[in-house]
Amino acid sequence: MTRLHKRRALLIGNEHYDDSRFSPLASARADVWGLAQVLKHRSIGNFVSVQPERDLTADDMRAVIGEFLQERDEDELALVYVSGHGVRTVRDGGEFHFVAKDTDYDRVATTGVSAGFLNDALEECVAPQKIVMIDCCRSGGFAMGLRTSDRRSDSSVAKTGEQPPLTSRGVYVLSSSRAGEDSFADAGDGHDVKPSAFTGEVIEALRTGKVSKDGGKEVQVSDLFHYVNRRMRAQDGGRQVPVHSALGVDDRIVIADSPFGRAPILDPLIPRPRPGAEEPPQPHAAKSARTQPTWSGLLDYYRECVLAEGAETPLMEVGHQNTSYVCLDGAERFISGDVDDDGCTALPQEAASLVGSATEEDAELWAGYPAVVLTGPRSGRPWRHPKFAPLLVRRVEIVHGEGEVRLKPYGPVQPHPQLALDWLGEEEATQLIDTFQPSWHRGQHDRMALEVRNLLTQEFELPCVQELRPDQLADRIDVHTPGHGARNTAVLFSARPQTGFTKRLLNDFADIAKRTDQIEKTALGALAPEASPRDRALGHTEPEPARLVTPLPCNEAQAAVLRSAMTRPLTVATGPPGTGKSQLVANLVATAICAGQTVLVASTNNEAVDEVWRRCDTLVPGSIVRTGSARKNAKSNAEHEAAALHALRTGPEPSSTVATASMAATLAADRLAEVRRDLAHIAETELRLRRAGEARDHHAEQLGIAVAELQDLLGRLPRPRELEDKA
Repeated sequence: MTRLHKRRALLIGNEHYDDSRFSPLASARADVWGLAQVLKHRSIGNFVSVQPERDLTADDMRAVIGEFLQERDEDELALVYVSGHGVRTVRDGGEFHFVAKDTDYDRVATTGVSAGFLNDALEECVAPQKIVMIDCCRSGGFAMGLRTSDRRSDSSVAKTGEQPPLTSRGVYVLSSSRAGEDSFADAGDGHDVKPSAFTGEVIEALRTGKVSKDGGKEVQVSDLFHYVNRRMRAQDGGRQVPVHSALGVDDRIVIADSPFGRAPILDPLIPRPRPGAEEPPQPHAAKSARTQPTWSGLLDYYRECVLAEGAETPLMEVGHQNTSYVCLDGAERFISGDVDDDGCTALPQEAASLVGSATEEDAELWAGYPAVVLTGPRSGRPWRHPKFAPLLVRRVEIVHGEGEVRLKPYGPVQPHPQLALDWLGEEEATQLIDTFQPSWHRGQHDRMALEVRNLLTQEFELPCVQELRPDQLADRIDVHTPGHGARNTAVLFSARPQTGFTKRLLNDFADIAKRTDQIEKTALGALAPEASPRDRALGHTEPEPARLVTPLPCNEAQAAVLRSAMTRPLTVATGPPGTGKSQLVANLVATAICAGQTVLVASTNNEAVDEVWRRCDTLVPGSIVRTGSARKNAKSNAEHEAAALHALRTGPEPSSTVATASMAATLAADRLAEVRRDLAHIAETELRLRRAGEARDHHAEQLGIAVAELQDLLGRLPRPRELEDKA
């Protein structure tokens, strides 16, 4: 059966009752309000219509339910939801009844709405897919054994000895509790009322998409039940356990889609009052993709860039638990992103010692899931003691708050670099790490488990030794089961940075972050997010240098860049390879040095720095000292630095002084200016001649004669000097 795109829902919430022996249920109002939003949301339920009804009498309930189901077509999905009191009357054969607004406590069977009525209406409904969702006490009485009551039929007996089942087919029933259990609702009232326990879980599962487990968008009603059932079994000792029945359901029933991106925020139950006339509505801040980040945000970005190549994460010995790593209890939160609203999680008790040691040793914290145990390399002799590495890892920051320590995951989720390198080889590992993109969203444990399983089996060709249940982690890594494979264990582990340079650079970022108000006084002020400091920085200029010193060839465009660099706080020059950028930098160094300034040449590319260094050193040997880190497999720059400083100290006096060199540069600049003036005069004359020639051609065309003939006619005329003499 294809997916039914026409989905319609009837939502009934009975909050108030005429018989005071039925307590009011404020949660019924919140149930209908919240469920209607997720069903109508275009990225989740996308239902064609959602019909909410509140506080119906028994007759009205029967009329509304009957009309709704009768109007359905053969290409539609029909969902009926009821929230309120429910009673299973033993003296009437154990049949389940919905309590309506006017139901009499002493005569529920005659004044309520029986499950049998709903069953008959479902049987007559031609919709091929039907869902009944009931959030009432003892609502399992509707789904129990696929029957509406305990009463045996006189005309038929099932072979199993069970009572006759519901006759309506293609119906998936979700009930909030077993036949003998209560269904719990929020005790609050007023504007802050919350949905009932069962419906609240359903709303959150659909809103966040955590229920999805197929790695795609579709959410099947069976997945929804199993997710909610598992969640509620783990709460309060399983005091309320949902049940279901699926009579005649022989195909998947898609109830919603899993939203991609951030989970939508639902409107509050009571809309906020609109601002009055005396309080005009505040304009909304424009959301633009071009919005400038703050300095703090930029520094955080630079910090993550540095950390992206910060620490080594080797395979770990399984026996080093509680020293280099700890196993986390409960549900996985770091890789799945199931964090609190502040982006952090509470410090797990089992990780307190590890976090303390990492703080003292300036080590980095990482989280990972699942633990992949290896008994040896992919090809070779096995190890004496097994090692492991998490398949997926993510960095964790230690956040010191008000009297407590919290952990904040940040950065991308990525495959463990060393595990990928050892198991896949360098080329495949690099490609996997560069292209891996998780598809789950915050807290979607089922979807994450599916993607992890696919990654293990398809890319790494490793088995899952334990069933992957990120919401129910194992408290230790199983090493007794032989062979390679993943264990359902999440770990928090520490790793040391590769160099002290990384730590110092991170400290510099932290120091700058405390003084962001001073950034505008530097060249970076020209990139300030706010307009006023940016304008001040751009408006500030230095006096233009007396001359440009360009020992290497320099065209007019490059000269303009040199003047900008010498007068403005920030200049950006771009160009493809071979356009003379290194040559431009060498000329800029020469100009700045002659102007009495100091120069620092820095780059993310060692080759670029080396190129500028070589050009300057060729012009004036020993004028530039190369420092900084060196490329791999290259001579250390420390040796170059020592040699250059030694040469400066012990070398002979230069043949010319600064004064004579400056005078020579001045004479050369004057001669260059004279040549440029002559060339400019020649260019202007040639331009005038070209324009005169174009005018001559135009006049000849208007006269209808050739240019040569026009020249001949003009040659016969008396010259202006002759006419002047005759006059």
